[in-house]
Amino acid sequence: MSDGKRIGAPLLDKSLLDLIDSSLRIMPVEYSFIQANENPYNWEYVKVITIGQYKNHIYVWDSGWKLIGANDSEISWNDIIDPPLAYKPIYHRHQLSDIDGLDELPSKEEVENKVDKVEGKGLSDNNFSNDDKLKLDSLSNSATIDYTAMANKLKEHEDNLTVHVSAEDHNQINNIKNKADQSYVNQELGKKVDTGTFEGHTGNTTIHVTKIQTDKWDASEQNAKDYTDEQIANLHIPDPKPEITISKEKPTSDIWYKILE
Repeated sequence: MSDGKRIGAPLLDKSLLDLIDSSLRIMPVEYSFIQANENPYNWEYVKVITIGQYKNHIYVWDSGWKLIGANDSEISWNDIIDPPLAYKPIYHRHQLSDIDGLDELPSKEEVENKVDKVEGKGLSDNNFSNDDKLKLDSLSNSATIDYTAMANKLKEHEDNLTVHVSAEDHNQINNIKNKADQSYVNQELGKKVDTGTFEGHTGNTTIHVTKIQTDKWDASEQNAKDYTDEQIANLHIPDPKPEITISKEKPTSDIWYKILE
């Protein structure tokens, strides 16, 4: 059977069918007109009326005749080239007994009740661990699930702005100008000391003075100051200007001139 060159009218869209039914725009021509590939009358659409395989073909002029479809409403069985002789394409039905091997197919109930095969799994395998199965088996048959409490907890979590970023926060973040890009952040982070190194440095008592040591030094300094002040207070410092006394009795002054009788 040769390849089809025709399509049925029901397969055409409405706009094309409107063109087919419009005798003012689609002009009937012999197929030789198409073969000549000329358009002396400036027709837009033509329909072949020549008996044969090109009958009812519709062409449009586009710098030459181009096939756009066919109105096969008038095609009869005799118009078909090389039709099938044994099985004509007409409506018919078969008895179930005519279908070979039908009794070997599974029934509808068997198909609906089948278990899909899972690669690497057998029918006796559990999809979770045996410990998990034992936990499920140990649950009471009267155990209940408080779905309302679960929903409330979920809602409470969703509304928690402490752990979530709100839509307003998202907008503010997106509108931040001059945001640092990742390259800049990585470059600046490279200038920072590692936390482990920093903590090891601050906790090194070999190169740092501890609080206990500074307290001892402060106490020693204060003790030295107190001792020095005490010694200075006990010193007898003479008056730089000696006092001169003239009398018969010995005075307490530094210089005494005694009067002789």
